[in-house]
Amino acid sequence: MEKGKSIGILITCSSFLIIITSFLLRPSLFSQEADPFYLKLLTQGEKSLLAKNYREAAKELEIAAFGLHKEKNLRAKALVYLGLCHYYLRDMENCEKYMRQAFDLVGTEQIANLEKEIDESLRDDFRKLADRFKLMPLPPEEKKEEPRTQVKPKKTEPKAKKSAQKEKPKPEIKKKPEVTEVERDPVKALEKSIKDNPRNAASYYELYELQLRNNNPKDAKKTLENLVRNNPDEINGLFLLGKINFKERKFKEAEKNLERITTLSLRVQVEESVLDETKAYLILSFYLRGDREKAQRIIIESMSVLSPERISSLALDTREKEMLGGIIKRHQEQSEIGKKKRRIQFLERAIEEQPRNSALYHELYDLYQEEKNAEASRNTIQKLVRNNPDDMKGLFLLAKDEFAQNHFLEAQSHFNRILAASDKSDVNRELILKSMIYISICFHRLHKREDAQKFIEYLNNSASQTEIQRMLREEGLEEEWEKIKREK
Repeated sequence: MEKGKSIGILITCSSFLIIITSFLLRPSLFSQEADPFYLKLLTQGEKSLLAKNYREAAKELEIAAFGLHKEKNLRAKALVYLGLCHYYLRDMENCEKYMRQAFDLVGTEQIANLEKEIDESLRDDFRKLADRFKLMPLPPEEKKEEPRTQVKPKKTEPKAKKSAQKEKPKPEIKKKPEVTEVERDPVKALEKSIKDNPRNAASYYELYELQLRNNNPKDAKKTLENLVRNNPDEINGLFLLGKINFKERKFKEAEKNLERITTLSLRVQVEESVLDETKAYLILSFYLRGDREKAQRIIIESMSVLSPERISSLALDTREKEMLGGIIKRHQEQSEIGKKKRRIQFLERAIEEQPRNSALYHELYDLYQEEKNAEASRNTIQKLVRNNPDDMKGLFLLAKDEFAQNHFLEAQSHFNRILAASDKSDVNRELILKSMIYISICFHRLHKREDAQKFIEYLNNSASQTEIQRMLREEGLEEEWEKIKREK
């Protein structure tokens, strides 16, 4: 019995060990391929980088690097591209950070393979940065191990041979090459780099920044001019040079460089902030030069993006922002005035052609009211009532106009016509009640207080006090109504 029990336990343990072993030898359930979403972002980031959309590329590559944390080589590639983006954006601190992360991730042995995967147009800058940050150590000197030889008995050689060996010249010690003046001076080194490769925009930007740090703005401007001359599609160079031209009040030169950016934006993606600031400086430049027509053309094209909030976020100084905001505001006001004038002219012609169309009169009346043109408003509404005597809304407006001029008998006559037509379908209840309010006040102004009180009582029986107070508020008659009630 005991023996059988022990055998059963042994079989159970053996089975358990086999299950554990097979589970450990199986491939990991959690191993998975790189997420296609992040791979796509890496590809998009590379394309944006090659298209020189450096800020857009940096956003895409940061997300890609985060998502590819399990793929060392792909993450290292994303980090290298991020370093290059910040290099072209002239942010050397972040450039060095991302380059070091890439090298630390894969090690110097794998960098050669990584370099082959980088686009050929970026390799020179990659090597330059690796050397600048001392990330790629010099190749180790090959040390050949001397073969161990067995100790043999010394052979006596003829004296002539020994003397020949003694006369053998010693190997010359190679002197380190002297550092040239160009290598000692970073400005000259960059100037030489530009001369050797005038299409490499990064060298121009590095030299430009160095000259600014050395308080040499004239040479910095010449560097930008040289950059755009050799690289006419270099958007950042055109933008920087255009701003310098504007600050120097050389408006035509500024316009030439900045308009080039707007032309390029039709076929390549330009960073949103750069494009908006380009348009802002063009508006200011045209306006200050007196070319208002061109300034207005750009304002019309940019109206949707150059809101007050957007203007405040632009990298312009305070005076430039205030000036730009004022120009756009004046344009909007003039544009609205122009639209109203054109609409008024259209409505006046339309009324001549369609005198029975009440809607045209009402729209024209409202436009004249906005312009505070009382005479034109009165003429329009009189013409409406004359050509459309059954238009009760027009009659109500005419009665109010007579009331405003203290023509109480004429006003009362028009309001009575509305009450007489109360059985018609187009006379709504509110129009009738408001007419009753005005008739009561007309009687009071004409010193017919008994008639006024009769209308007030009739009104109180027809509507609630809340409704009456609302209508009084809408017509601006609250104060006068309270006066009538006090004199009751």
